[in-house]
Amino acid sequence: MTARQIYEYILIEINKVETTTLLLDDFNYLINKAIYQFANKTYNVYDINQQTTDKLRVLKAPTVELTPTIVTSGSSNLYGDFYEVELPVNYFHILNCICEFLPSVDHGCSKKGEPTYASAKRLTADMWPQVITNAYNKPTYKRPYYFINNTLESLENSPAPVRIEIRSGKSNIFKLNKVFIDYLKVPRHILLTTDQIDMVEDTSQKMEFPDYVCYEIINELAKLILEQSSDPRLQSHIPVNQSIANPTQLQAQQQ
Repeated sequence: MTARQIYEYILIEINKVETTTLLLDDFNYLINKAIYQFANKTYNVYDINQQTTDKLRVLKAPTVELTPTIVTSGSSNLYGDFYEVELPVNYFHILNCICEFLPSVDHGCSKKGEPTYASAKRLTADMWPQVITNAYNKPTYKRPYYFINNTLESLENSPAPVRIEIRSGKSNIFKLNKVFIDYLKVPRHILLTTDQIDMVEDTSQKMEFPDYVCYEIINELAKLILEQSSDPRLQSHIPVNQSIANPTQLQAQQQ
């Protein structure tokens, strides 16, 4: 499905009495907003079932291997060992984070130079005070935490790269060597021009999403347009065009 097809289909959706004219500039703005809304809503229930995972499969980027830089080390700070890595420029949302640690000497079952892996847990700002005061939750090489942040650079350098902080506690033996990230990439920006609408041949951008997802994006777009024009059909549009029940509500009903 192409951008021009999306434009034509949304005109069909809103082609009713007293519906305002859809300007091309409005379409270009609202279609990208609709894509981001759809992606964010689906990410909130990502992997809850196969359908929600499939909807965003085109945004799933290959696993990336990142080399961390140590920022602080020692016991004189709350972080212990504190590393950071810069995420890819097309980063949108993280799916998981795996840390590779290398022991500098033989330690228990770990041999010197042989990597050991641990899944990093997402750390929120309100969790950190509880984590550092609970011995069972403190960060270690077996229980690292990750924290998403921007760089400390000025906003004049826009867009600022996103960095991920790895907090793994204090260790003189295990040092973070690699970080493996699975993430969703930023959706492709859609731009439709007047010439592309007027041409006989459709030369507009091809949507990166499969057709069945494009129809759901059209539903999101229709809601935005109907709300913008204060169309009373907005109240009926949402229940009529809901293709599947909310996964969270559906699971609650099955329990």
